Amino acid sequence: MSWFIRKAVRLGPLRLNFSRSGLGASVGVKGLRVGQDAHGHGYVFGGRGGLYFRERLGRSGAPPIGLLVALVLGLLILAAVFLH
Repeated sequence: MSWFIRKAVRLGPLRLNFSRSGLGASVGVKGLRVGQDAHGHGYVFGGRGGLYFRERLGRSGAPPIGLLVALVLGLLILAAVFLH
């Protein structure tokens, strides 16, 4: 078992995640977030009620998609939620 400390700063729908590995960022709403971890890998994270998932974006061995693409996807999700 490994232990870790997570520190996050929320700026509206944007969350900056600080870890020993570096800085990551995500955007989204409660239950669904899109972001990039400190290693540059994009991910989608979601769930509620104790059941959660985290899926890495992009195929194995491919370069990471970049923070800009992850943030654009997150903003599209936010727009769909608020305009629905």
